[in-house]
Amino acid sequence: MWIKKQEYKWFFRSPKFKWLTLSTVFVALLFFIYIGSVYTVSRYKHHLILMTVSSHLKTPINYLKSLTVVPDRMEIDIRFEDVETLRKQILESRSTKGFMETFQSDTSYVPISITYQGKRYGAEARLKGNWWDARITPKWSLRINLKGNDRIKGVKRFSVHSPVVKGFMTEWLFQKLAAIEGVLSLEYSFLNLVINGEHGIYAFEEQINLEFPERNKLPQSVIVKFDEYWMYRAMLKDYENVSDEDMELLYTVSPIEAVQMKKVLEDPLLKEQFNVASNLLNGFRNKELKASEVFILKDVASLFAIADLFGHPHNVEMRNMRFYFDPVLNKLKPIAYDQHRIIRKSTELIGEKWGSSDYRQSSNWKSTFFEDEAFYNEYLVALERISNDEFMINLRNTLDKNFRYNQNIVYKDNPNVSIPYWKFIELNAATIKRKLNPKKLCDAYIGGNELQVLNIHSLPIIVNELRFGQKKEIQLDQLILPTTPFKKPSVYTYTLSIDSVMYDSVAVSCSLAGLKQIESARQYSGMFLRAGYSEGSFDEVLFDIDENKSVVSLKSNILTIDKHIVIPQKYQLKIKAGQSIKFTKDGQLTSKGSTIILGTKDNPIYISGSGRNAMVFEGDENVFEHVIFEHMGIPPNEGKLRGAITVYHATATFVQCRFIENYSEDALHIISSDFQLDSCHFENVRSDGLDSDFSRGEVRNSTFNKIGNDGIDFSGSNAVASNVTVSYFGDKGLSIGEKSKVLIENCTISHGRTAVASKDSSSVNIRSIQIENCEYEFAIYQKKAIYGPASITTGGGIIYDPKKVMIEEGSKLQIGDQVIQGDKKGLRSIFN
Repeated sequence: MWIKKQEYKWFFRSPKFKWLTLSTVFVALLFFIYIGSVYTVSRYKHHLILMTVSSHLKTPINYLKSLTVVPDRMEIDIRFEDVETLRKQILESRSTKGFMETFQSDTSYVPISITYQGKRYGAEARLKGNWWDARITPKWSLRINLKGNDRIKGVKRFSVHSPVVKGFMTEWLFQKLAAIEGVLSLEYSFLNLVINGEHGIYAFEEQINLEFPERNKLPQSVIVKFDEYWMYRAMLKDYENVSDEDMELLYTVSPIEAVQMKKVLEDPLLKEQFNVASNLLNGFRNKELKASEVFILKDVASLFAIADLFGHPHNVEMRNMRFYFDPVLNKLKPIAYDQHRIIRKSTELIGEKWGSSDYRQSSNWKSTFFEDEAFYNEYLVALERISNDEFMINLRNTLDKNFRYNQNIVYKDNPNVSIPYWKFIELNAATIKRKLNPKKLCDAYIGGNELQVLNIHSLPIIVNELRFGQKKEIQLDQLILPTTPFKKPSVYTYTLSIDSVMYDSVAVSCSLAGLKQIESARQYSGMFLRAGYSEGSFDEVLFDIDENKSVVSLKSNILTIDKHIVIPQKYQLKIKAGQSIKFTKDGQLTSKGSTIILGTKDNPIYISGSGRNAMVFEGDENVFEHVIFEHMGIPPNEGKLRGAITVYHATATFVQCRFIENYSEDALHIISSDFQLDSCHFENVRSDGLDSDFSRGEVRNSTFNKIGNDGIDFSGSNAVASNVTVSYFGDKGLSIGEKSKVLIENCTISHGRTAVASKDSSSVNIRSIQIENCEYEFAIYQKKAIYGPASITTGGGIIYDPKKVMIEEGSKLQIGDQVIQGDKKGLRSIFN
């Protein structure tokens, strides 16, 4: 009966009431701790406390969210003895303050097997990361190389690690934002990884190798970086006294190396590209070359601006920078890599510290960029762009759904981690906007004929003009560098040719460098001005310039060019009927603006060379009519170029143009562009006639005769070839690869090795074709491991010789309703 008496009639005596009371007290305690933090600690620590409290309160909700997603599953099996080998390496790293030597890592790999999406892969793995952060959790960080031609998520080399190693969702968000900004980025996602039966959520990260350019629809080239060995050895030797700034200074002595250096040195073209790329990077390091001469500034500036948006410059530190060498622009293009740190609230922009007068005299990696005014301008433009309200709204709308999906995957192992990523990004964007829109930039004082202007902002300013009443204006365009933090402002003194006391008012107009809106104020004080940055000059002796229309034309009807001429983006180049360009010596022409070259049938325009001269067109619009390009080629020491005529990230139309006696790899090379060729003729070309890489366009009513290699080579392109004749060619009439989609109609191909080749996930639709005197009519196969089988589809009326058709296993030829599956093996060795 005693038990029966425990049936509580009063709720406040029940165990439930006691638990409720304790929970209420606990929540109240957390609340008072939070309130106390507002008044007793710094604002940044206050955010940390708030984040910690909110994280614990959101843990149950986060756990429920994690149940709504099912991530990809990957299984890795490692033999017991190999597990022990890896475990021993971890134990050894603890005796060296967490540092692990992975630079000479060829012998550190152990064999593993991987199962992913029902397929089994052979692979090898080693521990990843030279520092403790890769091993702060029980989950191992592994770098994995797949055997043979296998790929997972399109990559052969990748790493897996705990999400905590790279800031949970930070690296994912960084890679996506970089891609939106047009910066080269990596495959980065999350999956359920099972290692020897133990489950866990891991990050999957692409590792950069020589396949990376082609995966990103770029010409094959090298990727360079600074060797990290000496920096990490310095950290290991004197860890307590080595700062981040000290480590960055080691870049002055760190060797420059290429990704997969052994393969690079074995390939003559890659080796040549490495020599050019390393010379560029070394010239920048030695301050012999400016940032604008070495790098694609917009991309580097975007990475610096993203680092400010994330509140930490980790991705732009020397040891984390990777650069693709663009073989057309002859410049280095950065790759988004290793932001790593959790997003946090920013108080100082990179450009405020590293652009200041003291730091600009140092040899620090980041400060060297800010010695180039063109980079500083581009950096401020990037900051303005990514902090814009509309940009932030579009960013959130674009990424939020995918972000929440991946975050729910991360919650499966980390439900207690609730980092307000978007909140921090919005706070940092607001900070950037305040920095770019200050209430006041400078002070000015005038006495007699002297003017003193003081930069009172932490970023560089330009003083653009002085106005004395309504009568006199003086254009100054003088850059004033920012002051060193916590010291007196920079002061610049101008001696005036007039006495300012003659006027009732004086106005000084100034700006942050690189920004565009013009404002001014009177009474000796400058206000916010945004001034554009003018590109470099070119040899004006050779050209007539109409500044009002921004048009450049030839000064004489016959123009001789014996050096590299670069026409800035703001100008349009126009050449009219009857005029001509003759290249001599190592002459080249690069037009960064639009180009209009219009000849006539009776009065064409001749552009001729000596077999070693090239032209590059990068403008938005390029039109060529009745132009004859003859005896063009590639200048010495310009192995980066493949085309005698190159169109790069542009649009181009060629009508009634002729390409004669060409000596380069491609007579016309079109890269990442939109194009139209109509009634054009290619003849006596040493290698390929037209090479279209990652482009969209049409080739109509055109002929290709006496071509040393391929008539037309489409790679990664969407194109139409209509009424095209290819005759007397060395290898392929139409070569179609790298996931291209091409329509062929009413084409004639004769006297060559292979009429049409479809390879590497390409699909070719042939409506009508005539093939004569070719060793092979169709070749359909996989050449590169990162792609798959290919196909050709034709109408039912196509007549072909089965003995001249080669189809590899997995590829197919469809003629009408008949599908012919491939049965051949190793065709790439035959048609390479």
